Parts: sequence; structure tokens; C-alpha cells
Amino acid sequence: AQGTVVGGGRYDGLIETLGGPHTPAVGWAAGIERLGMLIDAPVGERPFLFVIPDEKGDRELAATIANVLRGSGIFAQVAFNANGKRGFELAAKAGARARLVVRRQQGTSGLPQRLGHHIVVNEPEGYSVTDSALREVIFSALAIAFTVVRHERADSGYWVDAVLQPKQ
Repeated sequence: AQGTVVGGGRYDGLIETLGGPHTPAVGWAAGIERLGMLIDAPVGERPFLFVIPDEKGDRELAATIANVLRGSGIFAQVAFNANGKRGFELAAKAGARARLVVRRQQGTSGLPQRLGHHIVVNEPEGYSVTDSALREVIFSALAIAFTVVRHERADSGYWVDAVLQPKQ
């Protein structure tokens, strides 16, 4: 009963019913709400950046990082219940343009530039290697809330793009 989108027909007796002369007529009407229902729902905005905590203990910082990025206009989503590989799978499924992995400090060198949380920015398979412009946007946004020490080598040998330290 509520499925009609456009309706119409002949209205030969309408003018006569209203007191006018006999006038042949046709007419139609369209319900704007029903026309709107015919349009496909918009595709949800894909996360620009997917923040993945490496371990459970990194989840709070991952949420803080996502909030800082959102405050700078970067759409970010956090893999709250997923660590490591599962986080990467969720990022790919969500269509994230890039992934930001948050890791605790590795090693015990004690060098000031290595103390803090290490972050790695990369892109899921199917995208080109994350360019420096994207990293610059991300690091500039994070610099609002953190001291960002860029491009340091971690003790365990894996490459990190930056080390986040609390602002002093």
C-alpha cells in the first residue's frame, strides 16, 4: 500500500466537481520521500587511517592517537579488539588508505630519542608505498599532542617512522 512512488491518471470530472465546466484532464504526483528511498544509500566513508595497537597495552595510546588525528581533520579508526595481523586484516577490509601501527619501545638502549612509543605508517596491499607527504600530514597532526622524533632505528632492527614521546 505504501509502495507507490509516482501516481496519476485521468481527472475528467475534477473541475466539474469543484463547480467548473466539464474539462478533460490528466495529472500525476511524486512523493519526494519515496523517490529518496529509491536512491542507494551512500557508501560509507572509508577510514583514511587505521590505527593498530601492537599489543593490548597499546590500545589506550592508539585511541589517543586516533582522537588527535580526528581533531586535525584526519579520519581515523582504531582496531580495538585486534592486534597485529588481525588489525591489518581489518584495515584492508575497511578500505583504509594507510595503517599506523603503535608499538611499545623495544630494547633497552635508553637513548632519549628511542624512548616512547614507536609508530610505523604503511599502506595495505594494493596501494603504493606510503609517500612522505602522507607521513608529514600524520606527523604534523601528532605533533599537537606529542613530541615526534622521526625516522629512528629501533634496537630490535625493525624500522620505525617515528617515536612518540609525551610533550614536556
